Amino acid sequence: MKYIDKLSFYKQTFDLSDEELSKMVKTLPPLLGLDTKSIKSKIEFYKQTFDLSDGELSKIVKTSPALLSYNTESVSRKIEFYEQTFNLKHEELSKIVKTLPQLLGLDTKSIKSKIEFYKETLNLKPEELSKIVKTLPSLLGLDTKSIKSKIKFYEQTFNLSDEELSKMVKTLPQLLGFDTESDGPTSVKSKVEKLESIGVTPNHIKNSPQMLAFPAQRIRFRYMLLSQFSDDEKIFSGNVLMISEAKLYARLGFFVEQGIKLKLSDLVKSEKNFQKIYNKTSEELMKAYPLSKDAIENIEKEYNKSNSKQINLTETEKEELER
Repeated sequence: MKYIDKLSFYKQTFDLSDEELSKMVKTLPPLLGLDTKSIKSKIEFYKQTFDLSDGELSKIVKTSPALLSYNTESVSRKIEFYEQTFNLKHEELSKIVKTLPQLLGLDTKSIKSKIEFYKETLNLKPEELSKIVKTLPSLLGLDTKSIKSKIKFYEQTFNLSDEELSKMVKTLPQLLGFDTESDGPTSVKSKVEKLESIGVTPNHIKNSPQMLAFPAQRIRFRYMLLSQFSDDEKIFSGNVLMISEAKLYARLGFFVEQGIKLKLSDLVKSEKNFQKIYNKTSEELMKAYPLSKDAIENIEKEYNKSNSKQINLTETEKEELER
């Protein structure tokens, strides 16, 4: 088959634009030498093995064209290795491969070495490492030198013991994928500075590392609101950052009016459990305690009265909170 015909085959088979095709060939020139009959066989193998639609396979090939050059028997051995090593169900591995197809190209000897590194460095049990890999499979492709640098950064920034570091990573595995080197707006250093500027302490972050997964503006109002009711350094634990501001405000308003002792765990209960305990739906409470512009400005005013580090919400933030 001529190169021009092979290019046409790839373009049609994987629904590639001219730009995507050019990029794919530049990334892996040997693709032009592969036999189309072999490629068709591999396509069927990947679709059946990982339950892929044509669109999903196309997306994976665009991300990792090297898959087309892999030996299917070798891939099958790696599948067995991953499933056994991390106690993965086949559908769990399929989900991971759809997200990170590059895993199929990693050397198992290197993976075994990294497994020992993570278990020893972070004091992880096999089941804990398995859970982390399901959450952050890219961890297996990261350079250990880079991970050591990140670990050092977290230990120094938050004054962590080995046990505290392990706990933080178990809570938020994404910590090991965050940018700890630069001063850019999405770097951990930048996020910590923004959080500290509104009064959040290193201990707050140590106890609730989830804070580093969200932009500072998502935390500002919650911090103003919750810190008026509690000085607990674990106020951002659990799902406090997942619940909407309106629901959080309404539940707090209900607790205060009813004289119910505030328990952070109650604030973030599922709708079903909250209704079962308090016989109130969040929808009812949000109507009774609406997060209006006046309420937002009053919270801001009361917080700034008693705190040296002022938080001044922008008009845009206030409008978004009202929605």
